[in-house]
Amino acid sequence: MKRQEPARTHRWRLTQTPYNDILGALVAGGLAAGFCLLLLWRKPWMFWVDDYQLSVLPVFTDVARSWSEGELPLLSPYSWGCGNLAGEFQYGTFSVFVNAAVVAIWSFALSFEQQAAALSITHLFVLAAGGYALARGRDLPAAAAMIVGLVAALNGWIICWGASDWFGALGAFAWLPWSWWALEFAIRRTGPRWRALLPAPFVYLLIAGGFPYTVLMLGVVTAWLGLRALIESRDWRAPLALVPGWLLGLGLSAPAWLSLIETSRGSRRASEVLLPRQWLVPFDALPGLAIPSWTVQWRRFEEVLDLHAAVELANGLVPTVVLVAAALILRKRFFITCGWELGLLTVALAMSMLPGAGMFRFSFRWLPLFHLISALIAAQALQHWRVAISRRPGWGLHNLGTWTVLITGATALVMALTGQLSSAAARQFALTFVAIGATWWVLEAMLPHQRNFRAWLPNAVVLGTLFLTYTRMDPHAAVAKFAIRDDLNSPVPLSGDRLYLSLYQPPPLFYRTDQTGWSFGAAVRPGSTSMFAGVHLVNGYSPVSPAGIGRLLDFGTHGNINPARVEEIVLPESGPDGLLAELGIDGIIVAWDFDFKLPGPLPAEWQIVHKWSDGYVYHRAAPRPHVRARRGEGFTSAEIHVVENSRHRVVADVSPTDSAGPIALLFSRPFFPGYKASLDGEQLPVTVYRGLIPTVEIPAGRSGRLEIVYRPMPLVVGGSVAAVSAVLLIIAFVVTACRPAEGLETSRL
Repeated sequence: MKRQEPARTHRWRLTQTPYNDILGALVAGGLAAGFCLLLLWRKPWMFWVDDYQLSVLPVFTDVARSWSEGELPLLSPYSWGCGNLAGEFQYGTFSVFVNAAVVAIWSFALSFEQQAAALSITHLFVLAAGGYALARGRDLPAAAAMIVGLVAALNGWIICWGASDWFGALGAFAWLPWSWWALEFAIRRTGPRWRALLPAPFVYLLIAGGFPYTVLMLGVVTAWLGLRALIESRDWRAPLALVPGWLLGLGLSAPAWLSLIETSRGSRRASEVLLPRQWLVPFDALPGLAIPSWTVQWRRFEEVLDLHAAVELANGLVPTVVLVAAALILRKRFFITCGWELGLLTVALAMSMLPGAGMFRFSFRWLPLFHLISALIAAQALQHWRVAISRRPGWGLHNLGTWTVLITGATALVMALTGQLSSAAARQFALTFVAIGATWWVLEAMLPHQRNFRAWLPNAVVLGTLFLTYTRMDPHAAVAKFAIRDDLNSPVPLSGDRLYLSLYQPPPLFYRTDQTGWSFGAAVRPGSTSMFAGVHLVNGYSPVSPAGIGRLLDFGTHGNINPARVEEIVLPESGPDGLLAELGIDGIIVAWDFDFKLPGPLPAEWQIVHKWSDGYVYHRAAPRPHVRARRGEGFTSAEIHVVENSRHRVVADVSPTDSAGPIALLFSRPFFPGYKASLDGEQLPVTVYRGLIPTVEIPAGRSGRLEIVYRPMPLVVGGSVAAVSAVLLIIAFVVTACRPAEGLETSRL
């Protein structure tokens, strides 16, 4: 009798992925992009305010410049305060996607506003597509999945903060839905054997995107997935399926998080204590989920208690309505089927209300996760709602439009009773939300047999209410907007060969567009805007504020000097033998409103070379060389010929004028751990002069070609870990892909 062969298990193939799901993800991204283009048409500055103006866009201009020079953008020579781009973390230095997007966008001749919009919209496209994929991975209908994608990308916090101010938040969060989808796929009991590897590239892109909060969010989601798998399967091995993707993702992103750890040592951010009440979501602000113009007191920056409209809570109205309706109508079925997600939603909301510290301050940054979870729950509840009610929703409580009218109407009534609708614009805004609910109510009742129309109608409500919110309200009322001219791309009237110290006031308090008509673009280069034109500035925007020049001059986050340091350090040390000369500072910029606060004149060797509407420029008579020999203390002078002075490397021919003593060379660049020096191939130690700049001591009687190169530990060790992780990922994928899949289940997108 012929032996019967065992049945072969079907293998999962990418070709089995439904093409309509791929198309749906592209449509979700396209709708988000089109929505943003409409906003950009109405408000050209929509995606370029506050930190995006003073920090993000200038840095990415320098990142594009660095790649055009054939160098990895680890350091910037155009700012000392923000000199370590990799250590700042928020700029996604090691993210392949961020760098590819920057290089592509900066290859076109776009204005500042257009560059910012293009970069943000690119990531919003990815975010919307990821939200759609996450929902479809749970077998939710395409219409419901579209709600998840749109809310994930267009909610109030993402648009008003991530896409227009703190880009690092968007750069990382764009990959959270994708990571979540991949982790859920990895934890399934059936499917391709390589499914445990799928989260790795998404975890890498999320971590390298540059926002610690999002890494913590993914950690919470992963713990939640593992706990659910453990309880539902009662198998302690079930959560282990999440480990390979996370470990490989951490390995691939090792240079990014190692750079953050390295730079944070001794920094201001590492020493910050608990900041209990800055940008926490007040409990009484939650009605803003229904009407975003709901206004209560929030504690904002510097713990200032002020009235603030809840635009960050804007979620397209649909998630709020569906969650309330499902909880009251479906009741037990809703809480049973969505219980795990409701628990995660509660955690995200609680975290947005609790205090944070250091890199995790401003707890309202949890809101993007809250919006994503609420949209996912609403999409699941909609599926059960359609099954639970009859095909004819009628005019009663089985009509979601009824709930929309009730919720928005009740919120508007309370707003009227508390005086929030005193202006005609406020009344019109609230009544429009009620009118949208009424329109939904009528269409649901009058078109009972148009199931497809009714299924897609909530998406129109999401887009309509969000567009109304961002066009009728000021989405950036809580942050500063600056008038920065396009001629900031030119160094004039500054010199590209000099190192400047700029004295200006805190920009968010003194230079806002709504406070003064003064615009930047000539002398004063606030924050990191010196990078636009490649001007060498000591100042720089840095939330990390690494130890060194930032601590000496007590720079604020925006690069503004503490005025007390001008009297204590700048003026006393501005002479030919002072600290400023030792650092190589041979230019000083004084903002027009800072001049009268100078406690005394500069020494005679300083000459005013330019007067402009925004400030004055002083030059030292004799510019300081970038590489020079230190004087006194037993050191001899030397003849120095600089061959190369690039971002990460300095090459100079050095010969002593007196062979009796050693030579101490000073380099006009901020010190960061990782510099290596050699003289004709022989290694020399690199030390730090007064905690500020690199210095190399050459033994007495020696001469030759000195080379100093920046090779930090995060790049060497982290790069090696990333390379090994990439090799392991490829090998593991090849090995598991050649083995039969477990079961017959296939996965969506």
